[in-house]
Amino acid sequence: EMGGLCLGGELQRMLPSEALLLAKGEGRGQNDDGDRNKVANLASATSSSTSSSFSSSSSTAARRKLFQAKLTERRLLSYELVGFNEGRALIPPSLYTTPRPTARGGPIIICLDTSWSMTGPREQLAKSVVLECVRGAHAAQ
Repeated sequence: EMGGLCLGGELQRMLPSEALLLAKGEGRGQNDDGDRNKVANLASATSSSTSSSFSSSSSTAARRKLFQAKLTERRLLSYELVGFNEGRALIPPSLYTTPRPTARGGPIIICLDTSWSMTGPREQLAKSVVLECVRGAHAAQ
């Protein structure tokens, strides 16, 4: 669940406004003047010309450098997730070693979430659970 905004270095949680730093073109949307000043300062520092205006390509290069700096310093504006832990769950041995009561059951209905939020280890775990349910159902027949 999203709890707000925070600073971080994870690309999958960054705000779209931060991704605009990588976009080509002049417009960046609604961002504060501090970021624009940083981009202008980076562009003037990296530009070989001494004029106060800079070209679109140097502006794009400066924004990319600003993005890389924010990513490296883990200062990208990101969504904060609350109540979720990516670590392994510790299951007490008593939960999977004690025999469960069995009875003749009906069909098994399984809903598997394969949306973007489940990609990676979560999706693999969910599919593993489904496969184990199917194995157990076939073994019970």
